Amino acid sequence: MYNYAYVLNEAGEYAESLAIAEACSERWADYRVELLRGDAAFKLERYDEAERHFAQAARMCPSRFIPLYKLVTIYQATERKNKAYDLAKRILAKEVKIPSATVTAIRHEMRRIVDTTNKIQ
Repeated sequence: MYNYAYVLNEAGEYAESLAIAEACSERWADYRVELLRGDAAFKLERYDEAERHFAQAARMCPSRFIPLYKLVTIYQATERKNKAYDLAKRILAKEVKIPSATVTAIRHEMRRIVDTTNKIQ
């Protein structure tokens, strides 16, 4: 079910992807399912729902950067600049356990957010 929901999401069928991912989550509580649900909800502009899913994914795997990054994107999309700034600072302070290009890109984007916000203040 997860793979089908993922393929639907990649094909731009966000509502159907979300429905399948929700059915999947009833049987399988998983970090990747929460990310997929959050991504589909975000693309449908259901920001409160997306925020819940990304926050859940962050609680499931606290050492991961992606759910926190996704939360920052929600805060930016919903113009909650202070929350985006605060979380960006938390991400920058977070220990990198396994270096990767993805983590480097996330940290670079968070540095840009923090620096830009500092210039405005």
